[in-house]
Amino acid sequence: MVTRSHPGLLIFHGREGTLEIEVGEGGWSDCWFTTDQRIFLGSEDAAHLLIRLLDRVIDDKGVEAGQIDKLPVKWVLTFSITYSRFYVAYENEERVLFFLSLQTDLIGAIRLGSHELERWRTAIESQLSMIKKQK
Repeated sequence: MVTRSHPGLLIFHGREGTLEIEVGEGGWSDCWFTTDQRIFLGSEDAAHLLIRLLDRVIDDKGVEAGQIDKLPVKWVLTFSITYSRFYVAYENEERVLFFLSLQTDLIGAIRLGSHELERWRTAIESQLSMIKKQK
């Protein structure tokens, strides 16, 4: 599921946690991984982040970048400010999103099934359309 508590906040739900993206002035976004606590992942240009989510997480583009928890992963992006990293693994019809700190400690993971992936796709495409209209 994807929800909004206000127009600039996207909350992407998955199993084990959520990815929150708050789009601010000028298109810059702050991002958090949330479970029972909210952990700041870093910042990124909103359009760039959403395009990476669409290409690397939803559409399975990118190059293998190693393994996490014995799963081959592809790099999605490195967040500004914190330099935490975002990877995706493809396991059967599911995606596993991994967030790692600068020191490569696992911050958390989110598992997405096919239904969640379609909801994420719809929300990402809608937000990208809104960003393009603003430019």
